[in-house]
Amino acid sequence: MTIHADMTDKHDKPKKTVTVYINSRAFELEKDEVTFEELLEITFPGEITPESVGTITYTKERGHKTEELHPGERVKLQEGMRFDVDATNRS
Repeated sequence: MTIHADMTDKHDKPKKTVTVYINSRAFELEKDEVTFEELLEITFPGEITPESVGTITYTKERGHKTEELHPGERVKLQEGMRFDVDATNRS
């Protein structure tokens, strides 16, 4: 799946495409960074509501250290990053 973002930066150069893995599925993102909220929407398109809560952990390409991403945060993308995204609705 390819997620398109603004293809140009301030110098009109095309942004690179980065392949990342979200819940073991490959996604090609044309972005330099991604937010917590964008990852929820990419993973669960059309299913996220204001009542949704989620947890996101990630590792970089060769990293073994797992880090957490929280609401309102963003992370710089690197080729081969792996994200584990879970979302639930509050009851």
